[in-house]
Amino acid sequence: MKRYTLSTIIGTGLDEDSFRPAVTAYPCNWVVAIAPDHQTNPNKRWVICVVAATQATLTAMDTDPSIDVLPFGYDDLPMIWTSLGTNQQRTTWANAIRTRTGVTVSRDDPRTLRDIVQAIGSAVDSNFQSDNLNVTDWAGA
Repeated sequence: MKRYTLSTIIGTGLDEDSFRPAVTAYPCNWVVAIAPDHQTNPNKRWVICVVAATQATLTAMDTDPSIDVLPFGYDDLPMIWTSLGTNQQRTTWANAIRTRTGVTVSRDDPRTLRDIVQAIGSAVDSNFQSDNLNVTDWAGA
């Protein structure tokens, strides 16, 4: 199962402890865009990732305060934001996106998920392209 996540950046940047998203603590495949100035820009300390993992792993990630699992994956990008969940759930997800990334999303946002992912990614890296952020399926048990 593939899902977008918001994740903090961990690591010191040294060869033996490279910068990476917190999702790497879990068994999954992942892809991330990390801004070069993430250490000095507080709005760039959270990044958007795509992870491929089992439902159990995604559930565990979602209890981790350094990770927010969003309710959609790469294949869902053509969908409209308002087609997800309830008003209360969209408000919760929108607040997480705004708090973590500085990108404003409202409960009734008319954009597609692709547009929202693009906005989040562009806040991290001006060259970000949402169509390039995909990951291979998780084959692990």
